[in-house]
Amino acid sequence: MTPPERLALEAIARTVSEIEPHPKDLLETAVVLEILGYSDSDARALGFRDVFDLADGVRGIVLPYAWDEPLREPPRARESGVRLYLSGLFYNVGWVIMLIALFLGGQSLWAARDLPVSVGTAIGLGVVLGLVSTGGLQQFAAWKLIYYHLQGNRPLAKFVMERTLVFGGIIVVVLSAGFFAVAATVIGLPLEMAALGSLYLTLIGFYRLAMAPVYAMRKFVALIVISVLALAAMFGIYRVLVFGGVDRPLAVIASQVAGLGVMLGTSVASMNAFVFADRDEPRRPEDPPFYAAHELPKHVNPPRFWVLVVEGVPYLLYGTMYFVFLFADRLVSWFGGPGPFAINYNGPYQIGVDLALLMLVPITAVKFPLLYRFSEVLEKISKAAPAVGPDLFTRGVAAFHNRLTLRVAAAAVSFAGVAFLFGPEIVGFAGGDSRSVLVFRIALVGVVLFSLYLSNAVFAMAFRRIGAMGMFLFVGAILNYGLSAFFAANLGTNAAVLGFLLSSFFLAVASFAYLLGLRRSPDYAYYSAF
Repeated sequence: MTPPERLALEAIARTVSEIEPHPKDLLETAVVLEILGYSDSDARALGFRDVFDLADGVRGIVLPYAWDEPLREPPRARESGVRLYLSGLFYNVGWVIMLIALFLGGQSLWAARDLPVSVGTAIGLGVVLGLVSTGGLQQFAAWKLIYYHLQGNRPLAKFVMERTLVFGGIIVVVLSAGFFAVAATVIGLPLEMAALGSLYLTLIGFYRLAMAPVYAMRKFVALIVISVLALAAMFGIYRVLVFGGVDRPLAVIASQVAGLGVMLGTSVASMNAFVFADRDEPRRPEDPPFYAAHELPKHVNPPRFWVLVVEGVPYLLYGTMYFVFLFADRLVSWFGGPGPFAINYNGPYQIGVDLALLMLVPITAVKFPLLYRFSEVLEKISKAAPAVGPDLFTRGVAAFHNRLTLRVAAAAVSFAGVAFLFGPEIVGFAGGDSRSVLVFRIALVGVVLFSLYLSNAVFAMAFRRIGAMGMFLFVGAILNYGLSAFFAANLGTNAAVLGFLLSSFFLAVASFAYLLGLRRSPDYAYYSAF
């Protein structure tokens, strides 16, 4: 090889390394060369027989040009299962804190014991509609924020958060006004009750929007601090008002509104710090001293937001219907008969159902350690499975789903079984009675079934098949509402829990049927998703 030919080969190798620093074999190197436009005639002009011979020559000298060699990071230590399980609890920490405050202190930021039926129902409906109004948007925003955060693309993260706040704010304001109008005119509620529900809807809705970055970036400390500060403000103000002779219902409402205000303010401050505050990328210790410092993008051309929204419709549907399903029985308390509050959102029922839903926290966290490593499993079996024989990939995915289902089922039955046996003691500690115990035990069966659905839903999300799971939730919410209203009207208020039980059974069966079809061609689902 003449010196000019050698220099030309070095230039080609350097160009190849910019596209693929470590071509794994001769075929991959040849593909890169063809992408760059090299043909057999070009290879012969350089003294090689064809592109494959040129690729063989390039592979011999490409390694020194591998740009990522000096920046290669050491392999990360494998996180323990206990640590991953605790990480899985993160997403429910706020809910747990509020329920503990309710059961120990008599009230939380959005519920309280021993309130008049009209006040408790108005607050409950405002909270439920606040969660419903922003549940889908929070899911959508978190989905995009996680993606842009991992990319280090702060401008696009700001773009998504800004648009989410604008559209979410419009939805919250419109729904709050609609709630007030319907409650005051169609349902015939007193104006003060309609206004009370609208106020809670607005505060909860805006709080959920502002908390999207905290959940997306898993800011555990921020979540704890926000919740504790809000509860401290609420209980402090409540004690002052009661000491001053204010009636309990008014003291509860005033203290909850103040606590929600503190929670909203601190969540907005956290959102600003995590998303909107400008910061420089610090130099990492492993960066070589003679390399330019790593810089994150500061100016980007954002996509059309409506395109992101259309792409995120499955996430919007799933996030919205999740809360509609969980609280469909509470909506029955408003729409379930002639006149307002015909089927009351009563204390015994609320205590029993909320305690059962609390069991979802330790149950759903069980799947997190396994799912956290799912990408590693998929990568491993996809490399081992030949393209002409995907049976190995199919069996590997099916085996993983079987392990996931067995683990979640074992945890669900174990936690629910212990709670079932000690039902009277648990309910009594929370201030319930014998009616609450029956509701609690029936709801536990529904929680076991619903946890299986949630496990299947997260598994489907790994293949970006969330749309079907959202539709199942949509149908399940309709079933939950209809069955809860039917049982409550014909068998008594507490029988509404049977609607949750039967609709959870539907979700479990439907999700398993869907995944059995997905498992027959997981290779197609995997490669079409990624």
